[in-house]
Amino acid sequence: RARDDFASCDVFLAEISGAANITQLQESSHSQCRTREQNLNVNKKNKCDLVRFAATVPEPPHTCETSPPLNPSAEELSEFMGDMQEWMQWAEAQNESLPEKVALCEDATESHAEHVEKCNGLQSEY
Repeated sequence: RARDDFASCDVFLAEISGAANITQLQESSHSQCRTREQNLNVNKKNKCDLVRFAATVPEPPHTCETSPPLNPSAEELSEFMGDMQEWMQWAEAQNESLPEKVALCEDATESHAEHVEKCNGLQSEY
């Protein structure tokens, strides 16, 4: 009977050891997941900061006149038209780059949110 008790004790200890190993693996997976989550959060912040910066602090051309002079000479009118062309190029660049930045921010936000959900699931497992 003593041998049976020792044998059952060995089985019981093996089960505890196995459970401990599984718990350690789950904890490690969760920790790695949270580290990745932090990196994705930094990426999201950087991408979305670009949108906020582009939307709130656009830098138009500094040398451009915004309204034509009264009774302009041909030279003044030509200079004003050049200024307007520069403004148009600047505005077109803003209109082209902002939607791309918004899309990058949205993608980063979605990736981060999905990863948070994954990590929360891993956390509930152990």
